[in-house]
Amino acid sequence: MKKISHNGFIKRFISMFLAILMVMPTCFAGNTSVFHPLVAKAATQSVASTKGLKVKVNNANGFDVSFAKVKKAKGYQLAYSKSKKFKKKQTKFVRINPTSKQNKKKIITYSVKNLKNGQKYYVKIRAYKKVGKKTIYGKYSSIKAVTVKKRNSVNKPEQNDTNNEDKSDSDSSSEDGSLGGSASDSNNKAQTYIEGYIPESMMDKEATFEKTNSTITYSKGQWVKMLLQENGSDVSLVDKERGYSYADVSESEYADYIQLAENIGCLPASADKDYDPENDVKMFYPNDEATREFAVYTTVHLLEFETDNIDILTFSDSEDITYPNEVSVAIRNHFLSLKDGKFNPNLALSETDKNQIFANIEKIQASEQIDETKVYENVKYSSDVKKPNVKYRAVKNGDSTFTVRLKDETSEYSVGDVLVLPASNEYPGGLAIKISSIKKDGDVYVLSAITPEFEEVYNTLQFQGVSYADVDSFEFADDVTGSVKLNGGNQTGTDAFRINEDKEFNFEDAKLSLNFSKDITDKIKINGNVDFSIPKIKARVDATVKFRNTTLNELYFTTTNKLELTGNVEATGLETGYEITHGSGTKEFKAADWELGRFSVPLGHTGLTGDVVLYAVMNVKGEITLTYKLTTESGIHYTKKSGFKRVNELVSKDKRISVKASAKLGLKLSLGLWALSAFNLAAIAINIGFGAAVSYVRHADVTPVLNCGDGVLYLYLSFGLDDGSLLAKIGEHLSFSIEKEIWNETKSPLLENVHVENANLVNKCTYGQSRLIGKAVDKKTGEPIKHAEVKVYQGNVLCHTGSTDVNGEFIVENVSVAEYNIVISATGYKRYSSKETAIKGDFYLQTYELLSKNGAEKGDLECDVLDAVTAKRIENFTFKIYKNWNVISGTAVFGGECLSGGISVSLESGYYTVVVEAKNYSKSATNVVIEGGKTTNTSVVMNSYDPKNEGTIRIILTWGEKPLDLDSHLYCVNNQKYHVFFSNEKVDNANLDVDDTNSYGPETVTITKVNSDDKFEYYVHDYTNRSSTDSDKLAKSNAVVRVYDGNNLIATFKVPTNKKGTAWHVFDYDSEQNEITPINTMDYTKHDNITNM
Repeated sequence: MKKISHNGFIKRFISMFLAILMVMPTCFAGNTSVFHPLVAKAATQSVASTKGLKVKVNNANGFDVSFAKVKKAKGYQLAYSKSKKFKKKQTKFVRINPTSKQNKKKIITYSVKNLKNGQKYYVKIRAYKKVGKKTIYGKYSSIKAVTVKKRNSVNKPEQNDTNNEDKSDSDSSSEDGSLGGSASDSNNKAQTYIEGYIPESMMDKEATFEKTNSTITYSKGQWVKMLLQENGSDVSLVDKERGYSYADVSESEYADYIQLAENIGCLPASADKDYDPENDVKMFYPNDEATREFAVYTTVHLLEFETDNIDILTFSDSEDITYPNEVSVAIRNHFLSLKDGKFNPNLALSETDKNQIFANIEKIQASEQIDETKVYENVKYSSDVKKPNVKYRAVKNGDSTFTVRLKDETSEYSVGDVLVLPASNEYPGGLAIKISSIKKDGDVYVLSAITPEFEEVYNTLQFQGVSYADVDSFEFADDVTGSVKLNGGNQTGTDAFRINEDKEFNFEDAKLSLNFSKDITDKIKINGNVDFSIPKIKARVDATVKFRNTTLNELYFTTTNKLELTGNVEATGLETGYEITHGSGTKEFKAADWELGRFSVPLGHTGLTGDVVLYAVMNVKGEITLTYKLTTESGIHYTKKSGFKRVNELVSKDKRISVKASAKLGLKLSLGLWALSAFNLAAIAINIGFGAAVSYVRHADVTPVLNCGDGVLYLYLSFGLDDGSLLAKIGEHLSFSIEKEIWNETKSPLLENVHVENANLVNKCTYGQSRLIGKAVDKKTGEPIKHAEVKVYQGNVLCHTGSTDVNGEFIVENVSVAEYNIVISATGYKRYSSKETAIKGDFYLQTYELLSKNGAEKGDLECDVLDAVTAKRIENFTFKIYKNWNVISGTAVFGGECLSGGISVSLESGYYTVVVEAKNYSKSATNVVIEGGKTTNTSVVMNSYDPKNEGTIRIILTWGEKPLDLDSHLYCVNNQKYHVFFSNEKVDNANLDVDDTNSYGPETVTITKVNSDDKFEYYVHDYTNRSSTDSDKLAKSNAVVRVYDGNNLIATFKVPTNKKGTAWHVFDYDSEQNEITPINTMDYTKHDNITNM
């Protein structure tokens, strides 16, 4: 018998490709900001210019400078260059931070040593100060010149605490158009710059592979295993205790690999062409041969290629292809080759085919590796572009135009001119504008400008390299504070984000720590801490313009971040399960996100910048505390020929969670790749984190009250598309939906069952656990149904997945005492659904009789409504009929009032619950199966409602058409022993009210007086088959025993379907403890005195 178990925790998470697309932050609920290149806020306070600069040669192969102190300046930036125009590559920058003693003087001095003998240098200096998180610079002093001369004695270089080379600040540009902070400026690693070209991409090339004459082929299960191993996917992350999505894989040696492939979305919907997801069970057929089409489908989706809305290739055998999109992507990427114009989708995958696929996977992986020690640049502007080397102030207006003020005495400007302005603090990648009007304000040009077309600026834009974000550029959002952790240390305050170049700094180990707190409503508050590494951006851009048409040959753009998040959502005054809307007070809460802060990352000298914005994301229906660590590399890879794919890897190392309801808490990392702060080449947003979907039951019969919850912990992921980016506009194979959810609580690499008690995770329910035992059979033949899919939900949370065995049976292990919804699907049958309330120990479910989905549409129901004590018809009642079993509320499919004592109605073929209410009776229900073209006979047995019933115990037995005669046997086994059954119907304290001998029941026993020390045993005997020693008719009888304490239904038992016998020991009752103990054993006896068998 197959078991679906529910314990244990996943110890580590998956290492694989994530499905990430491009998105703007506005695609996500709760965020109304517009994604744009990161522009610093204009400074509201100025710094005076530095005056009195004097320069003279010193005796240390250098020069000394002196200058007048600037009031309120925090420090000074000294620039010296071999170029009079201070070209970037010929200029050094030094930060001078005077000591408190030096600041008491009016004149500041500084020495530069060990320069090139005989070299002439140009020198200038400016002051700066900190305003909040910004560094504000004053104007440079006048330029001085000095020639270094050789001295007879040379001083040994000294360590100077104030001599910090400044590699992050510059507002000048070179004459050859190279702009802004380079990769080496910010990552503090040695890099070689190579100009004029970038290495040829491997992405579109066909890899070499070994061709063999082998006749080896592979099964589907074997291929999936080999493919995942080739990709480096971690199969140990499959939670076996949740079961398998396919009904026929649990016994396969490849089961875990198949489930992992299903979880990450790289398997076709079903191996059956006529598969009906509404009713049929999913089959995989792991031992069938893997075909060429199956192999490319799994490969294309594992590597996260985009397959929607692409140009589909045609072949001479296209009509034989089931997945033309995936095959088209595969051929473009050389995964397999054509033969005589045919793809041959149904041919078995050969060893040569396997070698070709694996060789091209390795080629793609190699194409996404970038040498961090080399930066390749090739930027050529249009001949009409002007590149003034000037200082300027640019303000972006609300209508997306610019107002630019600049002073330039050497150039003339005209309306229509396209300018490329140099890098500045506000625009670290420079700025491209097109002049729409010109005014003069004295010697200052005031330009009104728009953003030019990409084709008006560039002839060629090529870049390949790696860069780290400049920590100085990080801008905090409101209500966010933080610090930088450098190699295990800590820096806080106004100097927290300044890196001292005289100290060794390892970007791999550095962390930026952010603290946030936000009141969402008067009842919800969120606070937390995020530690993440300094973002490292890898990029490859190859764009060319010919005849005013832009060709994007390749774009590769990723960022690597190590994230550690601890967050707490506090919700007060909410009842379990309530939802509230952000700011509205209604009972629905929608996802909210808000900005924590942002970086700008210049990429080389190209004018390219990678912009990083970090958001906190929350979606909660209660309270949650969440801690996790993620390492992600996320991005995109596009080539003109191969199309678009997501290039992402995630490794999760740790997580801890405490919940009181369903919730999500995570991070959204928005990435933008911009050229000259004007051209959006690509935009990505990763919305990722952990969530918990938990349904609760309250146990008030223990002290303290225990709130038990069962659910799932999952990794979630969503993304969308910025269709305004250059990549989306000119990519030949790109046309995506705006927003897409990749992972959620039902489909994710991480799906971990959890049990929560009073907001704490526990390995096992302390209230007590249940085991659900059930069986599925064909309604018409009674034969067991093999490989039926069984899903168990608590609320909307999928807790267990499994399938029936050869006997049609299934077991769900280690479930909490709670209400569940059981959903059973089998190919060729109508889907079945039933609500069940589990009790401690083994809990047997009524036999599920599944209907063929091809039968007649309607059938008839004839239902008697009977008094449990008299077995007579009740003539005045109301009734409702609900879809599915054990459903007693909601929207009824039929209902009415009846005076005749019976219900006659025609219904669609299916599964129903008939619920009846009558005056002076307890509300009662029964389950029915309506078979098309037939009449179903059944009854609803009602317990009379009488104040005199208080203190009595009533046991009501009902069953199906066969066997004809089942008997109730009640034993009192304490001092006053008695046995109530058909031959001894009445004793002093109990009696058999009804003895039914012709199917259905009821058989009713009432204990009229219960003494404080009474102990009872209750049995059901198959009188019809009493002489048999191998009968299973009792197990197939659909017998149900209901126990009432006065007017209250306190227990329901269904006959065990996995046991044989003619005597069913149902339960024991201890009146002293007021406790019913389920027994559910079966044995054979032909005697009336069952306990003496």
